Amino acid sequence: MPNWCINYININSKNKEGLKKLYNKIEEWTSKDYKKNDFGHNWLGNIIGFSKIDSMKDGEFINVRCRGRLDYMELTTDSLVITTETAWSPQIKMWKMIIDKYLPDAEVIYSAEECGDCLYLTNDPALINSYNITVYDSEELKRLTDVNISSVFSLHANDLVPELQKMLNVKDTSSSKDNKKYVDSLITKVLENDELSKCISINEWLFEDDFENIQ
Repeated sequence: MPNWCINYININSKNKEGLKKLYNKIEEWTSKDYKKNDFGHNWLGNIIGFSKIDSMKDGEFINVRCRGRLDYMELTTDSLVITTETAWSPQIKMWKMIIDKYLPDAEVIYSAEECGDCLYLTNDPALINSYNITVYDSEELKRLTDVNISSVFSLHANDLVPELQKMLNVKDTSSSKDNKKYVDSLITKVLENDELSKCISINEWLFEDDFENIQ
């Protein structure tokens, strides 16, 4: 049983007609099966096969992985918003190959979270120096630290540091506030605390924009 990775993908372009055509193509590619699979029509392999961005050998695609499915797709003014669920890793490379072929003026912005292996990857500049916060027991965390914090997709380090200082009863050191080593040291102390680590998980968003590595 794999760990499942949730991927949030935006295909951005000013070419509204091109985005609409790509949306319609993906709808068509996920209306039938390219080959028998365990995911049904929303299998990512259907998109890869029908788009002809890769070919198969011995029942497997040669250049891209496709163990996963399309969960959500929406066309907005200047973006195609997509959510996928994939085994172990984001498997974003296929989307870069698709826009290179069908909408070359577009960009792919993604964020991927796989909490089992603490994998948090993105190429979104807005998430640089930010952290994913998962709170398992907010009441116990408040009892232990008097900190009231909820799960949040992204929290910038500048906003995270005061909360960590409260949890650890550390006085404000403004000179160190923007120092990554200082931030990491606070996170380590929280997560090494047996009681606190049962209440909260903190993971940095790691920047990765080489699509060859995201599959």
